[in-house]
Amino acid sequence: MSKINKRKRIVEIDFVRGVLILFMIVDHIFYDLMDIVPKLFNIDMRIIQIQDFAMKYWLWPVRIGTRFFILSMFFLISGISICLSRNNLKRGLIILGVGIAISLGFYIYGISSYGDNEYILFGAITCFGVSILLYTLFRFIFKKLLPKYIDDFKWIMLALGILIISIGLMFNCWDISNNGAPTIYEPISFRYFINIMIGKFQDKNAVDWLPLFPYFGFMLIGSFIGETLYKERKSYFKTLPTRKDLSSNKINDVIYYGGIIPYKGIKEAVTFTGRHSLWFYLLHQVVIILIIGVIFLSMGYKIVL
Repeated sequence: MSKINKRKRIVEIDFVRGVLILFMIVDHIFYDLMDIVPKLFNIDMRIIQIQDFAMKYWLWPVRIGTRFFILSMFFLISGISICLSRNNLKRGLIILGVGIAISLGFYIYGISSYGDNEYILFGAITCFGVSILLYTLFRFIFKKLLPKYIDDFKWIMLALGILIISIGLMFNCWDISNNGAPTIYEPISFRYFINIMIGKFQDKNAVDWLPLFPYFGFMLIGSFIGETLYKERKSYFKTLPTRKDLSSNKINDVIYYGGIIPYKGIKEAVTFTGRHSLWFYLLHQVVIILIIGVIFLSMGYKIVL
């Protein structure tokens, strides 16, 4: 692939993914104010008020419902993206490896720092990685067994995606009152892990959990959209006009400098976030905690270790 082709991106996919990442960052800011700040700093009335406000947001039904929508959109967009990727096997293995590393790192941190039993059995990144690998496996088997009907593969993925979402609904995956499927706890076993992975129930000690049912279904539907709408791998976004494209008059100056330039800046910032979504996902919590730490330290709070 040439350097020119490598630079071609589907702008609207990066843009939507960037918006979803920004929503996630805002969500995690409130989580840190609710959970991390009280653990890091000496508590007073202001800390308690901030924690209460963040907790009200975290338990707000609108926020919980929005979270399910954003997660579903993440997988839908990722499904479109896997149709544009040249090596989904490599991509899936990298993401799965990152997810496993996060799970191990969080377990070690949780045990060493708090002595509690919080961990991540099947988190968001792990679910992404497994979903990509499953799609890659399905496509490989279909291509080997029925190479003449490879164009019909997208329809099978659409039907399978709808089925997986339907099963996820049977598991109460979007139960707002419970923030997902029923929560239970058992000694970890292979059967228990499989039930966690498919979404039949969630572990009460898991701090991050995203099951294959229904979210893998959204990725498969996304792959159908990708194969249908982006078969030519071309963006539907039109290139913004430059100043030279507009005639020299005051009205066009207002349109260009007051509308096009700000929009272009916002679009570039959001699409940059979308292009590098994995890095933002991995690093945003570190940056948020550092910023929050600096703010609270400047206010005179002391870190409690």
